[in-house]
Amino acid sequence: MILEIVLVVPALVVAYFFVTYIKHLFDIQKYPPGPFPLPVIGNILQVGDEPLNAFKRLLHIYGDVFSISFGMERVIIVNTIESAREALVKKGSDFSGRPLNNYLLEIVSRGFQNISFADNTKRWSFARKLFHKSMHLYGNGMVKIVDRITVEADDICRKISATNSRAVSVQEYMGVSILNIICDLLFGKRFDITDEEFKRMRKAMCLLMDGMSPSDPVVSFPWLKYFPASKNVMKVKEGTAIIDNVIRNELLRHQETYQPGNIRDLTDSLIELSQKDELSRITGFTTNHFELVILDILIAGSEPTLSTIRWFFLFMLHHPQYQDKIDKEITMKTEESVEISAASFKSFPFIQATIQETLRLSSVLPLMLPRRATTNSSIAGRNIAKDSHVIFNSYAMHRDERCWEQPNNFYPERWLKSDGSVLPEKETSFLPFSTGQRSCVGEKMARAEMFVLIHKVMSQFEILPDPDSPLPDLEGKVTITYMPKEYKVIFKPR
Repeated sequence: MILEIVLVVPALVVAYFFVTYIKHLFDIQKYPPGPFPLPVIGNILQVGDEPLNAFKRLLHIYGDVFSISFGMERVIIVNTIESAREALVKKGSDFSGRPLNNYLLEIVSRGFQNISFADNTKRWSFARKLFHKSMHLYGNGMVKIVDRITVEADDICRKISATNSRAVSVQEYMGVSILNIICDLLFGKRFDITDEEFKRMRKAMCLLMDGMSPSDPVVSFPWLKYFPASKNVMKVKEGTAIIDNVIRNELLRHQETYQPGNIRDLTDSLIELSQKDELSRITGFTTNHFELVILDILIAGSEPTLSTIRWFFLFMLHHPQYQDKIDKEITMKTEESVEISAASFKSFPFIQATIQETLRLSSVLPLMLPRRATTNSSIAGRNIAKDSHVIFNSYAMHRDERCWEQPNNFYPERWLKSDGSVLPEKETSFLPFSTGQRSCVGEKMARAEMFVLIHKVMSQFEILPDPDSPLPDLEGKVTITYMPKEYKVIFKPR
């Protein structure tokens, strides 16, 4: 009997994979062209650990809209701005769903219930609306938010001054500042760098960003979640447990001390708005969903911004001539008594252009979070079946030679029109925050953080390379974001 079981079980497993593979071969006939998949693993070997380079090769072979198999899941890759805007704007409702098969994202979002990873439901719509309204209610547009960011930026400049031109980690110093900005906005309190709770939060964010790797086998083979956890799964679980505990305690503190009409921070704003909105009851919006909205703000407002700031300083090391141009613009505007405010950002076109070029060339979110087709549709003349998974490759769009001259070069001037104003994004192949119904809800806050921090730091310091290390290269690492390698700089007072 035991021998029969030993023989039958492997035979059933082989039969299952064989049938699944044959079905997959029939299914892919409905998809845009792409490489032929191998049994079980699909096209994993062709993608490897460098999906951005792999997709670049494949689009030259199969065209701007192609498909590829991650395991036995066929995914459509969209590589041009025209096709992306067709799908995300003109046919936004057709591609407003989310796939619910990434185990790493499932862990973070408690079963795909947060704004970023949830499918298109009434509860998701309410959570997104709550986020927008809370930003407006607390921030008075963006006025109060910019003021709070400025306070933190001044503080980090004082800490940088204390380094006395010693080489320091950009990730460490800027990471602390950016996380403190978000904690101040969300919870109404700032942390000292030595605070144990703050250290746990930093650790959690690092674990989450490092663990949510698209190349982890469990992403392509969801059934692996029933086997012993990989290192990435362990990191994501540990990071999620830490950050969930912090958020739960902060929300409880706010609920116990909340006073109607006295909005201390974004969490108070969320509480007040949810109590007034009938949709909160209709959609079954619970404390669990509250915590997940806070989690969205915490992650979206910190890590992508930190990666962009790190890329910015790295580009400044490689192109120091732009530091002088930024300093001259700041000096000129200071003489004109232009102060930092939500309304004054446009008064600094070269800083804006440099930030835009950093967002373009770094492509911090190189492969936008995947979408799910909610109905039969099409992109660029290619039929897209309902429930198909679609990834928009912003990295390819930001380096498209048909749209950008010398796309691999860092050249902020490309963003300036003849009259000195900044080129509108809609006239370019540029989607750093996505677009349409599921565009990034925290874009305004992220842009404010970038501008204020860069303005403050660049007005007081010159960025110099660490003399004890080679100039860091411009190759990044793909996790859920595209981040540069760790490096140090010297902040030399001007």
